[in-house]
Amino acid sequence: MIQYIAYQYVIEIHDHLIDEYGGRKGILNEGLLRSALEMPKACFNKKDLHRTIFDKTAAYLFHLIQNHPFVDGNKRTASMAAMVFFASNCKKEFTIFDAEYQEIILGVAKGIIKKKEIAKFFRNALKNLSE
Repeated sequence: MIQYIAYQYVIEIHDHLIDEYGGRKGILNEGLLRSALEMPKACFNKKDLHRTIFDKTAAYLFHLIQNHPFVDGNKRTASMAAMVFFASNCKKEFTIFDAEYQEIILGVAKGIIKKKEIAKFFRNALKNLSE
C-alpha cells in the first residue's frame, strides 16, 4: 500500500527546513498546498493519473514547486517531501546525486523540466546502484 505524505507532515518538513537554513515560515496559499499534495493520488475513470511510484514522486516535486504554496522554502520543501515519499515507498536502496537533483529542482522552478523527466530521474536512481 502506498504511503502518501500527510498535510501536517509537509508543514513540519517546511518548518524544520526554514529553522535549519533560514527564510520565512508561513503558508502563502493553503488551497494550492492541498492541491499539490492531492495530485499524486489523482484518478480519472478509476485509473491513477500517476501510475508508478516514480510518477507519484514526480507529481509531489513538480506540484509543490509549481504551486508555490509557502511564503519561502518551496523548492527545499518540495525536494525533501519528494525524497521522503520515494524512500517510504520505494522499499529498495537508491542513489541520488545532489548536483543532478538540484538541476531537476531548478528546472522545475524555471518551467523547463516536466513530470516525465522527474519520474525518469527517480527511476534512474534505482539503476545507479548497479553501475
